[in-house]
Amino acid sequence: MEKASSTTPSHPTPTSHGEGFINYTISPNANLTTNTTIDAEARIVFDFNSPIDTPKWTNTIDVDKPTSQVTALLTNSNTTFNVTWSGSDEGSGIASYDIYVSTDNGAYTLWKDNITATSAPFEGQPGKTYRFYSVATDNLGLIETAPTQPDATTTVGTVNVGPTDLVLSATTVNENVPVNTVIGTFSTTDPDTGNTFTYSLVTGTGDTDNSAFSVVGNQLQINNSPDFGLFGTWYGSIWEHKSTKSLSGKRLN
Repeated sequence: MEKASSTTPSHPTPTSHGEGFINYTISPNANLTTNTTIDAEARIVFDFNSPIDTPKWTNTIDVDKPTSQVTALLTNSNTTFNVTWSGSDEGSGIASYDIYVSTDNGAYTLWKDNITATSAPFEGQPGKTYRFYSVATDNLGLIETAPTQPDATTTVGTVNVGPTDLVLSATTVNENVPVNTVIGTFSTTDPDTGNTFTYSLVTGTGDTDNSAFSVVGNQLQINNSPDFGLFGTWYGSIWEHKSTKSLSGKRLN
């Protein structure tokens, strides 16, 4: 123990007589572990009075850096996705986190600085890959060593916007045409480029005469030669698909 300083008060007021203090510094042993406690007490003796024992003061050693990690993300994410992280510290506890992000294997940049929350939404861009890691700081100021590999990686998928219109080139057919005659072809209005489409008949409102038709590729065919003495108008429900999502339906009559 090394005595740092002490003083005898100047007694500026009558009630301050007998006051004083002492400062000292302790260098703990190098091999002490986190959560080792060092207790301090003092005994004050004034002249011939009985000793006065001070309350015990306890210092707890914390030599371990905190640890943390960003929770694993899905391989593919939407444009906006939630990033979460957590950590632990055996000694004084975690005070805050710094969260870093890299875009497409670029240099890491600080995304969240000194944040105490453990999650935040991230706004990405379609087609970009993002990598994250966290660095925790404990309540004594000990800082976690940054990892050499990311904690979490995800790629934002491209935005697939639904078609805006479905058109059949013709909606009438002559009487007594051959079986499997093509009535018309489907075409789609879609804001995305380079997509392919599939079409099918579905059940639901307007599907009264679905059985009279077949969809082959982008063509609507009639299954039997029509006899207008029996049928005047057919009703069918056509559904349009892009990728794996059903996007819009139309009732044909």
